[in-house]
Amino acid sequence: MLDNTQAITMESKRLHLAENTPKITLTAEQVGDVEVGAGEFHYHLLQSDSSELTYTFHLRHPGSQIRVTGFINAQGTSPTLNTKVIHHAPQTKAETLIRTLAEGKATPRYTGLIRIEENAQDCESYLNHHSLLFGEDAHSWTIPSLEILANEVKCSHAATIRTITDADLFYPRSRGISADDARNLLIEAFLYDVQN
Repeated sequence: MLDNTQAITMESKRLHLAENTPKITLTAEQVGDVEVGAGEFHYHLLQSDSSELTYTFHLRHPGSQIRVTGFINAQGTSPTLNTKVIHHAPQTKAETLIRTLAEGKATPRYTGLIRIEENAQDCESYLNHHSLLFGEDAHSWTIPSLEILANEVKCSHAATIRTITDADLFYPRSRGISADDARNLLIEAFLYDVQN
């Protein structure tokens, strides 16, 4: 179990965390339960091999906030990333933002759970997973879940799966950018939210 009390800063569209503190990157060796301390935290997850990783974040301190970002890089593999954000205390906030790149015969899977316990009133929690596929054989699975036991909460989830089309490449290509550079620019833009 990882217990982290270091203040983390980051600005988000939904959560307004303080600025100028780096992300806490969790590795496969740190998989498991994360006890979120009082304050604001930003955790970053990486998944690129064929293993299955599960991270469970427990918010037990009223008013604590977390942002969880993650990147699944599936190059012909089938990695699985599972996140669980459990709001035990009232007035806690969380945002989970995961991006997936899938190439070749990759079939990555992401499962995200938001659970708000009965006594955790006035919580906010958001879950977003977006996948970018390359090639006809690439697939991506998204399984979002909400378990809401309190009645005064704001909670949502969203997911998209898309490819880079000729229409996407048209504008950079019309500005003299090569097809490979244009594709790389679009990938960089797609990953921007989880890398910065």
